[in-house]
Formats: sequence, structure tokens, C-alpha cells
Amino acid sequence: SLTVRAGFVARSAVVWRLSAAPMREARRHAESVVILIGVLACFAFAYQGKQSKGFADRQPEAIRDALTNYAVPEFRRLQQSPPGKGFFGEEAKEQCIHRLPASACNFGSVAAITLGDSNVGMYEYALQDALAKKGRGILSLSYEQCPLYNQPIWSGNVRECWEINKERWKLLRAYPDRPTVIVSANFYQFTVAKRAPENFSPTSTLQESAPVPEGEVYASFNASIDELLKLGYPVVVVTDVPNAPFDVKKEMERRAALKTWAKHDEYVPYEHRDTFDARAAQIHPHPGQRFQLVRPDRFLCNAERTECLVISRKGGIYSFESHLSNAGVHYLLPTLLESISRFDRQ
Repeated sequence: SLTVRAGFVARSAVVWRLSAAPMREARRHAESVVILIGVLACFAFAYQGKQSKGFADRQPEAIRDALTNYAVPEFRRLQQSPPGKGFFGEEAKEQCIHRLPASACNFGSVAAITLGDSNVGMYEYALQDALAKKGRGILSLSYEQCPLYNQPIWSGNVRECWEINKERWKLLRAYPDRPTVIVSANFYQFTVAKRAPENFSPTSTLQESAPVPEGEVYASFNASIDELLKLGYPVVVVTDVPNAPFDVKKEMERRAALKTWAKHDEYVPYEHRDTFDARAAQIHPHPGQRFQLVRPDRFLCNAERTECLVISRKGGIYSFESHLSNAGVHYLLPTLLESISRFDRQ
């Protein structure tokens, strides 16, 4: 009857209200909680990945090494305590390449002195690591953007370079031993060098500097090599490295994020080879003396010197701009160590 049906509908409504509706509401609530937990987990995973640099502890060893090596440019990796002093009076210079020569990094039982700008600084970490295993060390006289000159010349944005070189020469002339001196520079800077004042202090007023002809800059550099040889130092000059056509560091970081790695060595065309040859030709040879000229392109490029290595199976060859990474330095390291050992025996 109509009354019975109405009663059934009313009872059903009550049952739904008291049981089914709360159950559905609970289900919706549970689904919301699950979604919220999922969102929070994603944020936590992303944050942890960023903090751990892509979960470096779970990545292949080659990728982990590359991430570690790229944390700081190779030429700034070598440090020593206690900290040294900088030219402008600042202290806490643990990085060797930013110190005054008077407080230079000295690792004892010196087998080699590194001398020049960041182009020699990039070899220091690997050299010290290798020599330390033999109970030897280096004396670091590197200084960013400050090649070795015997005249008041500066390049880059380091106006204090002549003051640094005066301190270098003072130390070198008084140094009791004659270990091998490894010299390098960014020889491109020789084309844009400027005249430095005879005396420059941290409080000196910066003034416009006259350019120095490239030939005069090379003459000062070559005279410096001559002076080192006359002082009795064996000398190894390392010319500059072929240019990297792209930012290898960023490419390595991109591949690390994607967990991809080079399955074979990757080469690019050797750009401006004639320019690098011309620069090397301006460095005077010293036949019959304890002198060696090292050309990085002989180690990083193919036999025809038409293509040069940029990425190997061990990682990127370059780190900061056209400076070598730790992986790149190791292509030249055996030759540098052999030269040190050979001159040490003579």
C-alpha cells in the first residue's frame, strides 16, 4: 500500500543518513588524506633531491665524482690551513690561489713550484695529491689572472699583479732549494695586458692604464723564464688549453640530473688551432737546458690535431670556461710528474 511504501522510503532515508552517508564522507576524507600525503611526499622528495644534489649517494661512481669535482673550479680546489693573507688585507685565505706569496701554501719536501695564473692553478690539486703519496709536496705561487712577468704589467682585473710578481721574485731568489718550476698562463691575456704603476697598494687610486704591446708582454715572460733558468730552476712551461665550444660543466650537470653518461669519448673540432700554434711559437726554446715545453693539445686532441676531447667516459674534460677539470688534468699529469722526477734526478 501507499502507507507501506512511504514507510519503506522513510526507513531507507534514515539508514542512508545514519550509515551510508558517513561511510561515503569518510571515504572522501580518506581520499583527501591520501592525496595530501602524496603531495607532501613529492615535495619532500624534491627537497631532499636538491639538498643531496640529485641523491649523489645513489648515483654511479663516475657521476658522483663529477658532481664533487665540479663543486668548485679545479684551480681553486687546493687549500691549506692555517689560512694565508690576501693582498687587500683580508685573511682566512685557505684557497692557495688567492694568497700573497709570503703566506703561500707550502706542503713540505717541495718537489715542484707552481707559478702563474689559474692556468697553472688548475694542475695544483692533482699534482699535490700525486706527490703527497710519495712524501713530497708543492709550493703554490699561483694567483688568479696574474702570469709571471719581470716588468710592471697586469692583465684581467688584477691590478696588484706587479706587486705579486715582486714578492714572487723575492721568494724565488732566496729559496734554498731548486725544485722544478711549472709555469703556465692564459696567453690570450698577453694581447690585452696593461702597464702597471711601479708601486701599487691596497689604498691606491685606480687610474687608467696604458696598453702594453703583445710582443713586449711575451718578451717579459720569456725573460722571466731565462731568469728562472739562470737561478738554477728546471722549468716546465705548459701552454694554454684548446677552447671548449660550450659550457661542459653545465652539460655534465644536466647529464647527471638525467642519470645519463658518456658511453664513449666525445670530440669537437679544434677551433683556432693556428692561434694556439702561434702563441706557443712565441715562447723561446732553451735547448741544452733543463727546460720543457708542454702542449696540452698533444694530449687532448687526436693525432692530426683536428679534433679535441671535451667529454670522456670519466667525465667532462673542462670545468670553468676553458679550464680543465680534474678528469682533464689527469691527461697531462703523468707528463708533469715524469718531468719533475727527471729534473729531480739531474
